Amino acid sequence: MKNGKHASSEVNIAQNLDECWDIVETAEKTKRYCIMMENCCYDQTEMMIMNMIHKGLLGEVMHGECGYLHDLRELKLSPDYYQGMWRLQHSIKRNGNLYPTHGIGPMAWCMDINKGDAFDTLVSIGSKSLGLHEYAQKHYPKWANQKFALGDVNICLLKPN
Repeated sequence: MKNGKHASSEVNIAQNLDECWDIVETAEKTKRYCIMMENCCYDQTEMMIMNMIHKGLLGEVMHGECGYLHDLRELKLSPDYYQGMWRLQHSIKRNGNLYPTHGIGPMAWCMDINKGDAFDTLVSIGSKSLGLHEYAQKHYPKWANQKFALGDVNICLLKPN
């Protein structure tokens, strides 16, 4: 945006509220758009199902259930992957759904959410945190005694308004 270009980002676009405000203030100052795009909306299967729904081939959608499964244990614990190891820091400090839009984005498109509708309520429920700790004990002794807040499984319930 500072170079006069509109910008987009894959998930996640910011790590905290201050970084969100930095993006807003930069967009306002530069008069450039900045949007977060959800890459999982554009996979072949998701696009096929969305098109089938919008063409009426599956009838009226009354309920949607979605999810995102991705084993990031090695990626979180290995210093070779990410500067600052931000994913690991989230796992230590937070128990919540760190990527809700990976599952919700395609489902929202299928149900026309944010086309005159929006989410009103989100409830996030996480399980115990066991798997990352066990993996650390076996493969990364440096993290063997670390306590993790992030549960192994997280479920989000959303209510459109």
